Amino acid sequence: MQKKFFYGILFLCVGPRSMRGKGRACPAECGMVNNIFMWFVYILQSKTNKKYYIGCSNNPERRLEEHNSGYTKSIKNNIPYEIIYLEKYTNQQEAYKREKQIKSYKGGNAFKNLICVGGRVVNYNRL
Repeated sequence: MQKKFFYGILFLCVGPRSMRGKGRACPAECGMVNNIFMWFVYILQSKTNKKYYIGCSNNPERRLEEHNSGYTKSIKNNIPYEIIYLEKYTNQQEAYKREKQIKSYKGGNAFKNLICVGGRVVNYNRL
């Protein structure tokens, strides 16, 4: 069992041995956390023009790398991005439902309240 910190959260990787030990932070190797496959809803912000991108993945670290490498055509003109908000879910359906909800109020007060704490934008720095 591997213990890893990922965005300030302690994860115990209990996935198959063949998927562990690849030099990446868990859940990047396998997505298994305490016998539960974790999904994340994330909000990225462009460092160049401050635009937002909302997405869902079982591996937000890998997705950030893909976004910043230009893998996602719709946002490649705004790279680099950083993760400013992250929520975790135990299944994909819940995560996609929440992603859709956040996208529905993007730009409004609900979105601003979500990413701001005490008048400041929440920033989850990479550990």
